[in-house]
Amino acid sequence: SLQAVDALREAGAHVLGMGAIFTYGFQQSIDAFAEKECPLFTLSDYDHLLGVAEARNTLH
Repeated sequence: SLQAVDALREAGAHVLGMGAIFTYGFQQSIDAFAEKECPLFTLSDYDHLLGVAEARNTLH
């Protein structure tokens, strides 16, 4: 979370970015990471999850 980024920076660390497995892509989160100048890298996101579910015909 951005709290971890803040804590690391306060301790003198140079944070290059944050990695996560998944994001819902909420605009509030995107804006918060941009404001902190902390790139967020994720393996997947909600749009891709929906796309795969649709392709596999698992949405009902």
